[in-house]
Amino acid sequence: MKKKLILIFTLVLIIPIIVNAQSTKATDLIKNKANNANLNNGSIAALPGLDLSYDNSVDKNLRYITQNPKNYIYFNDELWRIVGVMNNIDNGKGVKTTNLKIVRDTSIGKYQWSTNGNTWQTASLMKMLNPGYENEPGGSIYWNAKSGTCNGSETCNFTSTGIKSNYRNMVATAVWYNPRLFSAIGNSRPGAVYSLERDSLENRWTGKIALVYPSDIGFSTSGGSSKTREACLDSLMYSWNTPEYTDCNENNIFKEYRLRGNYATLASEGTNLYVALSNGSFSGVDTYPTNKYDIYPTLYLNSDVRIYRGTGTKTDPYIITPSSFEVEDPEENIEIDEDEYLEETTVEFSVKDKEGYSVDTVTITTANGSEIEYSKDKKTYSFVMPSSKVTINVTYKKNIIPQIIIDHFENPETADKIFISLTILVIAGFIGTQLYTRISKINKYDNN
Repeated sequence: MKKKLILIFTLVLIIPIIVNAQSTKATDLIKNKANNANLNNGSIAALPGLDLSYDNSVDKNLRYITQNPKNYIYFNDELWRIVGVMNNIDNGKGVKTTNLKIVRDTSIGKYQWSTNGNTWQTASLMKMLNPGYENEPGGSIYWNAKSGTCNGSETCNFTSTGIKSNYRNMVATAVWYNPRLFSAIGNSRPGAVYSLERDSLENRWTGKIALVYPSDIGFSTSGGSSKTREACLDSLMYSWNTPEYTDCNENNIFKEYRLRGNYATLASEGTNLYVALSNGSFSGVDTYPTNKYDIYPTLYLNSDVRIYRGTGTKTDPYIITPSSFEVEDPEENIEIDEDEYLEETTVEFSVKDKEGYSVDTVTITTANGSEIEYSKDKKTYSFVMPSSKVTINVTYKKNIIPQIIIDHFENPETADKIFISLTILVIAGFIGTQLYTRISKINKYDNN
């Protein structure tokens, strides 16, 4: 008579775990946009529908262009804008990397450059923005998000607008240039301005935060119907405030900046500063370092900074800090260390034992139903946290072997295999014994 030797009863227990696209290196993401649009490396053309173009400098930097490109980035818990992907950025020790250059979207206020000259290396503004000057009046108060003295004797408060501690390690140390060539810069094309900015060795400074260069403003134009980008880059920058060059001035990232008022750039000459004017031109006349101008902090992000999400619009800026997502276990069937995990970190959990049952399957799916791969080491499961909620479904099955065997082998699958193998051996042994007994009786009968 046939008998069912093994009866497997599967009990399915659904355990919803609410856990919360992989990031891309920031510089690669921006460069891929250009590559996907078939922008040739080094091309200074403004392609239709593309808000990126290369400059015609020796470094072939990739720049955002037009008045309103998708270059917004969320840094320091506020909006900044990407100037471009800059090549050959020296860290002050001769190591050169490719870095994202960003500028704050709004001014931190009107401040003096300095009360003792117009050299950036000793400027009070430089000391206010950068680390390492904590022992001087007003030193490092923006970098450390503190309040203190500025503009000579005024009190400035950067407790809410200064660089927050969790962002400081994203800021690259870089060599900056403080060109003192106002007349030459004003009468030059953007490409020549770029070279002039970097000509003088004695005007180099190594630090964290500075201001935009005049060339940053020049290279950010896309041109327009009457003046192409190529024509703008082939014209003298001092002429951009004339009607003939309206396209160069209007279709430019920094249009919004100048419309708010005059702002300081990282250039000077004689006793003056080189200031970007609201009419689209530049001036180095009566622009004394003790005058107050709008200040837009500018910096390079470390080359390994990644973008986690966002499209670059003002309402959906690029996000460069990982977010944490809650982990919930409403059925209390999961053992896990934390309530929240940062995306792209490794999450480890284990499924609690249930007497008489063992784990059958574990499935991890995202909010849109896609499965996430995981690994398992004995009883520990691990996966990489995505940037969306996921659900972990666990099914249990009733054990067909004693729990003591499962506990001994730790792995239920191994225990099952061994138990089945032993069962087969016992059955085979029993059958063999029965056959031997029958054959022995037959032989005995035949001998008689």
